[in-house]
Amino acid sequence: MLIGKFQAAGAIIIEVRRQFAEIPGLREGTAEADSDTCVAISTQSSVEEMVLPGIYAILAPITVGLLIGPKCLTGLLGGAIASGMMLAIMMANAGGAWDNSKKYIEIEGAKGGKGTDTHKACVVGDTVGDPFKDTSGPALNILIKLMSIISLTIAPLLSSNPDDWEIWYYGLIPLALMIIGTIAVYWFFWRDIADITADLVTSNDDQEEAAKKGDEGHVPEKAEDTANAPEETA
Repeated sequence: MLIGKFQAAGAIIIEVRRQFAEIPGLREGTAEADSDTCVAISTQSSVEEMVLPGIYAILAPITVGLLIGPKCLTGLLGGAIASGMMLAIMMANAGGAWDNSKKYIEIEGAKGGKGTDTHKACVVGDTVGDPFKDTSGPALNILIKLMSIISLTIAPLLSSNPDDWEIWYYGLIPLALMIIGTIAVYWFFWRDIADITADLVTSNDDQEEAAKKGDEGHVPEKAEDTANAPEETA
C-alpha cells in the first residue's frame, strides 16, 4: 500500500512538472493549473494498487484452508490478528508522532521553527507519517476482518474434510489465481514505472524533435533534380 502511494505521488510530481513547463503563466500565478488531471491520476493509481492486496486477502485463506487444512488456517488467522494488531498500533503511534512533530515546529516555533534542518527532517518524516496513521494502519483492521469473513465462508467446505492435505488439489486453484494475478498486475501496472528524476519531455519538445527530423529528411528539389539527372559524357 505504501509503495502504491509513493508511485501515485511520483506520477503526480511528473504531471505537475509537465504543467509548469507547458501552461504559460502558471509559474507566475496568472494561469490555473489542471487539477482534474492530478485527481484522475490519484484515483486511477489507488484503484490499480488495491488489486493485488485484494487478491491476496481473499485468496490466501482459501489457499491455506484447501491446500493444507483447517488447523493451518486457524494458525494463519491467529498470526494475522497478532501481527496486524501490533503493526497497526506501531503505525498509528509512529505516524502520529511524525505528523505532529512537524505541526509542533511550525505552530509553536520549537527547535528554531521553520527553515531549520530539524524542520526539514520533520517534513520528510511527515510524508511517511501521514500514510502510516491514515491509510496503512487502519487498513490492517479491514484486512483482518476480510480474512476472517472469507474463512467463515469456506468453513462448511473444510468441516467435511478435517484432515490436513486431504483435498490439497483444490488449493492449487486459488494458488494459481494468485500467481496469475501477480503477473497480470506487474505486466499492466508495475512494468513501466516512471522515473521522477528523469528529464521532462513536454509536447513542445516532441514537436521540436519532429520538426528537426523532418528537416533532416527533407531534400531540396534542386538537389533531387541534380541527383536524378543523367551523367553527361565528355
